[in-house]
Amino acid sequence: MTPATDPGEAMSLPPSYFEDLYATHQDPWGFTDRWYEQRKRALTLAALPARRYRRGFEPGCSLGVLSAELAQRCDVLISTDVSQAALDRAASRVPDNVELRRWGLGEPWPEDAFDLVVLSEVGYYLSAADLPEVVSAVVASLQEGGTLLAAHWRHGRGGLPPRR
Repeated sequence: MTPATDPGEAMSLPPSYFEDLYATHQDPWGFTDRWYEQRKRALTLAALPARRYRRGFEPGCSLGVLSAELAQRCDVLISTDVSQAALDRAASRVPDNVELRRWGLGEPWPEDAFDLVVLSEVGYYLSAADLPEVVSAVVASLQEGGTLLAAHWRHGRGGLPPRR
């Protein structure tokens, strides 16, 4: 991830933030039991315009709860996270057509081409400098007619370091 160039600009969160979070919480965001998360998954899946995708990409998969459901709509789904602990927990939840990779937004974008990219609740972890680079990488990796689905929580930051 690129460091912020303006001293007043917040940087993208480092991987250590997430490793620490998973070291102290089994399910930091309540993916498995919060109504908000259950409803968001249902809405996310309902918003996808195609019944089936050949190759999907899901950065920031966390515990793989959404990944497991996206996998039912994808021939191959690549799901990533910066936290090895999160990926280890996701491995027991996702089917065989999901490839789990340790990777984070802001790192060099995968060379793959996708017909589905899902950015679910990850954009606000990026700095203002990193976000446009990620969006450009997403657009460049989408096959013609591909789908980008983005979900973004717009309320309190829930314990995240404050943005300036």
